[in-house]
Amino acid sequence: MSSADDRRTLPSWAQLGPSAAALLAILIVTWFTRLVPGFFASDDLYFLNYPADLSTMVRQGRPGQAALFGLLRALGADPEHAGTFLNWVALVLLALATVWLLQVWKVPPSPVVLLSAALVFVHPNLAETFSFRFTPVFFAVAMALAIGGLLLARRRRGLGGGLLIAASLTVYQVSLNTLLTVLALGVVLDCVRGELPALKVLRAWAAPAAVVGVAAVGYLVLQRLAAALLGSSVQGERARFLPLDALPGRIRSLGVVFRRVLGTDPVLSTQLLQTLQLLLLAAVLVAILAVLGRRRRWAEAALALLGVGTALVAVVGVIALLAEFWPSPRVLTSAGVFWAGMLLVLGASLGDRWRWIPGAAAAALLLGYAGIDHRVASDQTRLNVRELALVSRIVARLESMPGWAAVERVAILGRARAVPGIPQEFDVNPSALEVPWSRVPLLREVTDRRLEMPTAAEQERAGRRCAGVEPWPASDSVSIDGALAVVCLR
Repeated sequence: MSSADDRRTLPSWAQLGPSAAALLAILIVTWFTRLVPGFFASDDLYFLNYPADLSTMVRQGRPGQAALFGLLRALGADPEHAGTFLNWVALVLLALATVWLLQVWKVPPSPVVLLSAALVFVHPNLAETFSFRFTPVFFAVAMALAIGGLLLARRRRGLGGGLLIAASLTVYQVSLNTLLTVLALGVVLDCVRGELPALKVLRAWAAPAAVVGVAAVGYLVLQRLAAALLGSSVQGERARFLPLDALPGRIRSLGVVFRRVLGTDPVLSTQLLQTLQLLLLAAVLVAILAVLGRRRRWAEAALALLGVGTALVAVVGVIALLAEFWPSPRVLTSAGVFWAGMLLVLGASLGDRWRWIPGAAAAALLLGYAGIDHRVASDQTRLNVRELALVSRIVARLESMPGWAAVERVAILGRARAVPGIPQEFDVNPSALEVPWSRVPLLREVTDRRLEMPTAAEQERAGRRCAGVEPWPASDSVSIDGALAVVCLR
């Protein structure tokens, strides 16, 4: 089909509008607790007190994010302070990106399809992304640019598509994982539909895949140039590839990550959700073999099975090859794309009589995913309240001690990352009193004193002192030594 034919068959906004509105409604219900003020993560505490350094974003390979951050700040919508508004904007962008994803896959919207597609940006791995007040809008911009660019590439507008994809990577690099997952599942869907032989399916997706590859290489060159001109950031490991001698150890680590993607995550999944997802995956594999085997299309069946495996690997994506391996939920957000794709593949494999099966599965997963998202949000609010109460007690103790007026810096030691009663992993609800850059900013929330973080030497001295005293709330757990206050929590 030519580009002109593609343009003639494009759905109108009147056709796309209801689908986008339905998806937006689901996203609002899912993330409503993130659309109101009253919660903050450790990074939020820091940036509320110390404005984000845009040059650091550039050195980390995110010049697009730095530019967008600067623009929003210039307009008055500072991401540090306007997170509530920007989260609403993010949901609109994610709803549009989901509609565009269905167009990339050429899946006509229907109630079952929309329920399935809603999982893309409802998956609990996104709960970590939404726990940071200003991260969702950058994630959403990256997703909209990436999927919009891939849609253009599918319509033979490679230059425009490649530029949008490269732009998405300058905002949030995790969009590459999403694109790779979408490409793999697109191959699976085309094979299951049975409209094209395996070789033509590969040819149909070769051009979009090449656009993604060229855009990724272009972004990598841009990132290296920025690092050469500005110097590497303290987190430069994010962009450095793993040395070959460390590869065997990394492969062993990936087993745990893949199990988490399949549902064994102790914080962001449940036993029932894990079972449902594994049953869905098994049903998809059986359906592929049954449908294509019945038609004697073994090449397409093999390609479809390979596509499913590739999509699962793509969820982890390039982080598997980077020197810094931090497989947190927010870099595995394309798990939502994977499970939504599995439902769509199952729907394409079944006749109309059995279409209720993926619909029921989608409804069950959607209920579970959204429930976990709300639980994580509730836990974060509880954590904020508990830690503000604890810090208020610490400040009250300090204010009652001689020498408080001379205190300029505070060292806080001994807090565990996980707080009893609050499920925690990676950056999902860690204690702000454990994260080095948010300890003192949390104190600033309950006192007018503009306290600062301790120097490295002071932190070391505080560690020696805490090793010899009883922890909080013992009387010796808080002390003042000139300009330094020391708090020993454990």
